[in-house]
Amino acid sequence: MPASRAFRLTFASAVILELIIWALPDVIVEQTLYVWLGAPFVLLLAFGFLASREGCRYKQVFANTWLLAGFWFAVGLVHFYFSAAELPAGWSSDDNSMALLGFFISAALMLVPAFTAAALGVAVGRFFSGLRRDPPPAA
Repeated sequence: MPASRAFRLTFASAVILELIIWALPDVIVEQTLYVWLGAPFVLLLAFGFLASREGCRYKQVFANTWLLAGFWFAVGLVHFYFSAAELPAGWSSDDNSMALLGFFISAALMLVPAFTAAALGVAVGRFFSGLRRDPPPAA
């Protein structure tokens, strides 16, 4: 399945967002944490909206949502392994494995709001196309 323009735009925005987060000092990222935590969901909402305007089905949107979720999971793993300088004193390897397990569990739990945001974007896109009396996109 070729990538749609909406996916390419959203994926490029996600990469730029992560590069901005990595380029900013940790103090600024910590002070604006809620912005950085909510931004991926806003991007997924925008992706669903743009994809529905292109006529993509839920199935296509969800398939591309898996790719975006996988990207953010990989970025989280890279950050987990390369931010060893931020570990507190007395941090053991057992603490590290428990933190990694917590990361896996939280990543799995965040799939539900990620897919919900993408589906909500599709629903909003279809709602607005109905208001404009455009031909309905494929179901």
